[in-house]
Amino acid sequence: MPIDLNSWKESADRKPGELNVLTINGVEFRMRWVPAGTFVMGGSASDHGSHNVTLTRGFWLMETEATQEMWTAVMGSNPSAFEGAKNPVDSVTWAEACEFAEKLTALADGLTFALPTEAQWEYACRAGSTTQSSFGDVLTSAQCNCSGDYPYGTDEKGPTVGKTTPVGSYPANAWGFFDMHGNVWEWTQDVYGPYPTEPQTDPAGPEKGTRRVLRGSGTSSYGRSHSRKTIMRRVKPKWQLKYISRRSIPEETCRLLTIPVFPRLPPKRACLLP
Repeated sequence: MPIDLNSWKESADRKPGELNVLTINGVEFRMRWVPAGTFVMGGSASDHGSHNVTLTRGFWLMETEATQEMWTAVMGSNPSAFEGAKNPVDSVTWAEACEFAEKLTALADGLTFALPTEAQWEYACRAGSTTQSSFGDVLTSAQCNCSGDYPYGTDEKGPTVGKTTPVGSYPANAWGFFDMHGNVWEWTQDVYGPYPTEPQTDPAGPEKGTRRVLRGSGTSSYGRSHSRKTIMRRVKPKWQLKYISRRSIPEETCRLLTIPVFPRLPPKRACLLP
């Protein structure tokens, strides 16, 4: 069925979190609207500092991480260590996430998909909030799939699942995005580098570097130190992290966006290879 591009166009009437659904090979890709705006990116000095960021274009971002059924519908295979159609795909390198975006672009006639920049990811994670997490200044394993032994902002411990869970198993943030904290680390477009101190407009990170930025956190991450919305990890694009409990299990995934620009951007904009 042809895509109705009018339903994806930017509009001043769109509300944050407005839902749109794309169907590819029988699998739904649920996307939510993120409006243009300004926010304070980052946190304390230990969280790389903070600076004002303005995003001049709104965009659609996947409601959840890419699930295994989404990945299989586009890529034709499933690399995941933890199997489950509704679980996030895992064991994905940055380059594979880029390939996923480019292949989805080819299938979604008229739309261009890409990894979000780090700024776009954090803006969607914050969803208008200014607290340490999307849910306030307390973060526990009742709110996200992370280690229950190390909560943030409270001494109350909770369960530790120790493996990925189906997307949407925990509460969404104010704009309807799930698992921005916990479950799996998520790739962004950005090369890792120090945060600037001056205000930025539509930042895309440093031009050169050997490491890419992961945001969010994984199933074994500490709410106390890893799962807050300002935390990042930097790893080489071909690496896969292996920090679930004591087992060597990779835990990277991706969450794609599309910006309503018509005619669409060239597919190579999906990921800017170093």
